[in-house]
Amino acid sequence: MKKVVLIFLFYSNFVFCSFGVSERTELIYKNIIHLDFVAAKKLIDIEKNQNSSNGLFYLYENYIDFLKIIISDDE
Repeated sequence: MKKVVLIFLFYSNFVFCSFGVSERTELIYKNIIHLDFVAAKKLIDIEKNQNSSNGLFYLYENYIDFLKIIISDDE
């Protein structure tokens, strides 16, 4: 029974995340690197509505959070 469950998990679509790079996702990344978080967040929201299965949005949102924490000098 354990083998069946493991095989199902490894070959299930729920296990894998899809990453799709488009012109808009590249623009989001450029905005994040240039520290324009407001523009990046707006583009993330637009792209989420159009392509909700893309896993890059979680990564980009984490980049924004990380950079905000590192850049802010609060102790």
